[in-house]
Amino acid sequence: MPTQQRLEMEAIAMLRDMIIDNQRGKVPTPGQIVRGKQIMNELNRLKQAK
Repeated sequence: MPTQQRLEMEAIAMLRDMIIDNQRGKVPTPGQIVRGKQIMNELNRLKQAK
């Protein structure tokens, strides 16, 4: 699977989990926030490289 698709799937899964946790009164962990930023930076880099 291409890198962009893998990153997009990971981002969607992470967002889904964070929404479910938020509905249960939990806040994102620092690790989730860092990984989310890493994914977005990499996706933006891939987009600009096209």
